[in-house]
Amino acid sequence: MGRGEVGVAETRSGRSPTSPRPSPPPEDVSDGFLDKTEVTCPATSDSVNGVDTAARGYCIVTDKDGDKAFLVWQGKGTGAGSADAGTFQWTGGTGKFAGLQGNNTFGHGIFPISKTSGGWTVWEGDWRLP
Repeated sequence: MGRGEVGVAETRSGRSPTSPRPSPPPEDVSDGFLDKTEVTCPATSDSVNGVDTAARGYCIVTDKDGDKAFLVWQGKGTGAGSADAGTFQWTGGTGKFAGLQGNNTFGHGIFPISKTSGGWTVWEGDWRLP
């Protein structure tokens, strides 16, 4: 079983450039089991008067060898257009990630870049492989 920071993923999204600037991103976790991976996370959110109140989705994490890890996440939005913190569970994978399980938390920040935005995400928790 592994524990601790499992990765820091830099993201780009279609968020408004008027989004508030968060604190600086934490330092990257190099050589972690998710180092140098690509993360794709289709998601949906619930909004009330333009403010996200909840969000959920799935992520596919692909490493440099093409092996994939899968997770399902849920979060609470505290501002327009984002889930600022939440939980996720590893649900399996392919190759070296087959049978991956664990419970984790995430937190992130978004900052404006021209007409789009960038950001960072920290994933922390437990993971285990059979």
